[in-house]
Formats: sequence, structure tokens, C-alpha cells
Amino acid sequence: MTTEMRKTGIDVVGDMVAWGAHFCLFYETREDLLDSLIAYCKSGLGREEYCLWIVAEPLTIERATAALKAAVPDLDRHLADSRMEIVSARDWFLQNGTFDGKRLTDAWYEK
Repeated sequence: MTTEMRKTGIDVVGDMVAWGAHFCLFYETREDLLDSLIAYCKSGLGREEYCLWIVAEPLTIERATAALKAAVPDLDRHLADSRMEIVSARDWFLQNGTFDGKRLTDAWYEK
């Protein structure tokens, strides 16, 4: 069985194996973080994939959305079609202020 290589959109990472692959990215500035995450989301959206951006400090949902909109002119369409979601890390991981691993695992599978 052949494993399809997928474009990450991040030059220093390059292409990766299909679903389930993981990588870690270290960054120095907020702009470095934005550049990488925007390239990653833009690449996924360009391939008609579902994208979920869980935003944590030093970013805000507003800053992430504005930066992504500058790079993806039709972002509003992706958001309206629910192919792109941008959510708060606090809300995603700590629903009602509590971490619930079962709920979180279920939420990942649902997505």
C-alpha cells in the first residue's frame, strides 16, 4: 500500500506522510508562529480539507482570523461552510473550566 505524501505548506517541514503524522514547530516570534500556521491552514484549505485552528496565547482568535483572511481571501466562505474553524484553546480544552479527556477525545473524533 502506498502512503500519499501531503503538502504541509510549511517550507522547513516539507511534505509529510498521510493522516496521523505529527511534528513539532518551535518559533521565536508571534509572526513566525502566524507565518507557519497560516501556511499550514492555507495548504489544507487549498486541498478542500477541514481545518481546525485552536488558538492559544500569544495569539487571539481575532488576530489569527485577520491574519488568515489576509492570506486566504475567501476565508469567509470556508468559515461559513464549516471547513475552517478557529476556536479558543481555553474553550476547546477546558469546557466549563474543567479538563475532560473523554469529552476531548470524543470532540476530536467528531471533527
